Amino acid sequence: MLAGSGAESAGLRPGDVIVAIDGEGVTSNERLGELIAEHEAGDQIEVTIERDGEEQTVTAELGRQGA
Repeated sequence: MLAGSGAESAGLRPGDVIVAIDGEGVTSNERLGELIAEHEAGDQIEVTIERDGEEQTVTAELGRQGA
């Protein structure tokens, strides 16, 4: 995870499994990329994760790729 990234700011941790973006299920890395590509830098998205066997939802602000 990149320091200062939207993922870090949202509190995501190594080992978290993203299971949904804005309520849309994530079944693969490809699907995750598709869902994120539907948004632009600065957009806020709801990320549902599984951590330690429990689901949680956090809000993340998308940054620019490579920023």
